[in-house]
Amino acid sequence: MGFFFNGEDLDKKQHINLSESAWCVIEQDIKNFYLDEKAESKSGFLNTVIANFYELAEASISLRCKNKEEELRRLLSGDNKGSDMDESLSRVVSSICKAYMDELINKTYSYPKGHGEKFRINQGNVNLLRDDVHEEKYYDDNVGQYLKALYEEYCLLQTFERERVFFKKNFDEINKAISEQKKLKITIKQKHNPIANTTYNRKFYVTPYKIVQDTTKSYNYLVGLAEEILPDNTLTEKKISSFRISRIDKVMVCTTMSGRLSQEKKDCIEKELREKTPQFMAGDLIDVKIRFTKKGYENYNRLLYLRPNNYTKVDGEDLTYVFHCTEMQCMSYFLKFVRDAEILEPLYLRNKFKDRYKNALEVYETE
Repeated sequence: MGFFFNGEDLDKKQHINLSESAWCVIEQDIKNFYLDEKAESKSGFLNTVIANFYELAEASISLRCKNKEEELRRLLSGDNKGSDMDESLSRVVSSICKAYMDELINKTYSYPKGHGEKFRINQGNVNLLRDDVHEEKYYDDNVGQYLKALYEEYCLLQTFERERVFFKKNFDEINKAISEQKKLKITIKQKHNPIANTTYNRKFYVTPYKIVQDTTKSYNYLVGLAEEILPDNTLTEKKISSFRISRIDKVMVCTTMSGRLSQEKKDCIEKELREKTPQFMAGDLIDVKIRFTKKGYENYNRLLYLRPNNYTKVDGEDLTYVFHCTEMQCMSYFLKFVRDAEILEPLYLRNKFKDRYKNALEVYETE
């Protein structure tokens, strides 16, 4: 048994009441995870979370308790099957599982109310909730209450964990390729250009190394050796690259193409990860000389996201440092400092900053 749906319910939207903070996270993720505004869909998003998260969520109390009991029986019986166990140990297991179940029940009913909205559950998830999700006894056969617990739990995860849920199929394909040492073919969808009404897709063959998070654990990145597939089907030179997984449109394991990496290559990738961080694997490291104001230096110590950390102090010059980073990282991080971080060298990069600020000023000076 699962949750009850009658024939009429299949054609109706499902009502859910979520906390204001949960709705805020959902709106944010829809913007972050859909590149094309035309593809954005709240119902589509909520349906994806159901399909990808129900097996992992603590909201699935029956499933969690079953897994907990199996795990305890394996540990206490000393074998892999968790088979025979004496009566006293069985009582211990039952007691622990009962306390665990009570904890999960209390958690699922602790989420605050906010406001309600309706969305349409797709047929696949109707079948799933009716036939495979056996949680109805914990929620008085109220599918809306179960989904509230599921979504509230999802929204409390860190961004990189929510990304793993929403893009579960891509993660599964990437991990399969890594474990089987196979090459991947991926498609990166660039943001939609509303003026030209075009979306440019880039394709790559990737020899995958591993999935890592950025320094603030905001997003997941696929790291490996990549060669771009050009429009004429020629390949660029292989280079160490990273791809944010929420920007990958399609992933395919190339079962006939080896994805083995030598230890030497792995060491090279690790070195670049330390020097560049996952977000900025593209581009060469350069030395950027920067002079801070007092306020700028305080902001550098306070603002951690995208921050370049590899630097040396210039002797004899107050608040002047040479950062060893890529050009992209320098521009991504220091442009927001405006007058409080002056680019001194290299000259071409100083001019890029000057042109950016000049162009921005022109916008405000235009009548």
